[in-house]
Amino acid sequence: MAQSLVRLNGSLDLPPLSTRVDSLLLRAKDYILANIDNDISIDDIAHAATMSKFHFIRRFREHFGITPHQYVLNCRINYARRALQVGRDATSVAVESGFADASHLNRNFKRVFGMTPKQFQLQWARR
Repeated sequence: MAQSLVRLNGSLDLPPLSTRVDSLLLRAKDYILANIDNDISIDDIAHAATMSKFHFIRRFREHFGITPHQYVLNCRINYARRALQVGRDATSVAVESGFADASHLNRNFKRVFGMTPKQFQLQWARR
């Protein structure tokens, strides 16, 4: 399921806003997207949503179908994928997309796409 979400550019079809909790979760999502290149903790995201950490994790998963951590990783991988498609080097993309280093990006990218960022760039260039 996470792979499908990543392939859809990290976008999620959201149900219509019906409660205050829904709008708080969207605020958390916006916070994640605005700070994707930073070291984001669950505490920071929950604070942005003005919820307790555990209540936030539970509601986020109910609403979006994945954990906040999975969502952050998906957003980072999508950011990296778009940067790689325009020819950026994997090392700088790793830092800009919030990964600790290039090997952390490689590991997560390969898990989702089945190839390393470099292999992805080579395949993308052939199109």
